[in-house]
Amino acid sequence: FVATAVDLRLVNGMGDGTFLPDEFITYEQAIKMIVCTLGYGEDAERKGGYPYGYIMVGTSLGITPNDVSVSDSADRGEIMIMLSKALDIPLMVMTSFSVTDGNKYTIMNGKNGVEYRTLRTMLEAE
Repeated sequence: FVATAVDLRLVNGMGDGTFLPDEFITYEQAIKMIVCTLGYGEDAERKGGYPYGYIMVGTSLGITPNDVSVSDSADRGEIMIMLSKALDIPLMVMTSFSVTDGNKYTIMNGKNGVEYRTLRTMLEAE
């Protein structure tokens, strides 16, 4: 499971290439994984990276829990609430790749001829 999450760029370890799968997850780690799953990872990196850029994006998307210390171990109930909220957030997908001009992204919000796509719609399509 860890290798799959790394391949999908959802996680990248503890900063030194190691993983601690038996340890508790913190709120900031959970937020990062959810933000990356939704496709907003590069946006979070532009806004300061880990952890604050991810927290900022998670807050703007409405998935970050209120009144928690992000470095605390995440409560399973709060993680489920965050995941539930994430199901209906429009995905951000890369629409073009450019080394010189930067990658282009589209938020799949169903507006201006763009398809509406969320984790929920993707799960329902399977």
